[in-house]
Amino acid sequence: MNYLIVDPINFKIKKEAKYDYDQSVDRFIFHEGKYVAKNQIDKPIIFNMKLSIKETLAFDNVINNSSCLLVNQKIIDILIKLVPEEVQFFDAEIRCKDGVLSNYKLVNITQAVKGIDHDRSMYNWIGDKADGIISLKRLVLKNDCMNGYKIARLEEFTGHTLATEDLKKAFEDARVTGLRFVTPEYYYASIYPRYAE
Repeated sequence: MNYLIVDPINFKIKKEAKYDYDQSVDRFIFHEGKYVAKNQIDKPIIFNMKLSIKETLAFDNVINNSSCLLVNQKIIDILIKLVPEEVQFFDAEIRCKDGVLSNYKLVNITQAVKGIDHDRSMYNWIGDKADGIISLKRLVLKNDCMNGYKIARLEEFTGHTLATEDLKKAFEDARVTGLRFVTPEYYYASIYPRYAE
């Protein structure tokens, strides 16, 4: 079974770290599912938070609006153990209301997979089909879409991170906070129940 990595249940928008678009490197460089060379990072990676340092440190993954994982050492250790060739880590700065955290890393996922079962999913195109998918209403993945990877970007909709049962179990065993693993069908049915299968 394959999963989406998403925000926790009962997530509140005020707890979200906001990507600083003006001062930071273009976040979309991390959506391609490709290796990013260090020399491609020509600006820092900065997030702004309304929470305090203490409140932020309660999260192993800091919920944010970049569609990237923003993780502490606990998650880094899991990823290095299970998927060292499928991830990279970049220094990030989280500017909290009472100071700055620099012990979190932004995760670049170095693999992308074509995973959408187009016959069973529902989505809208960005103008011409060649421009890609702009929104999803129902997402069904092909069973064999991960191609042996444990974590990957969904190539057709790069804001989504996919993970396998192995990775889900490792995160759950470690009691990782700040994210959850859900099936795509469940995730979209909770948002758009009328389009659920």
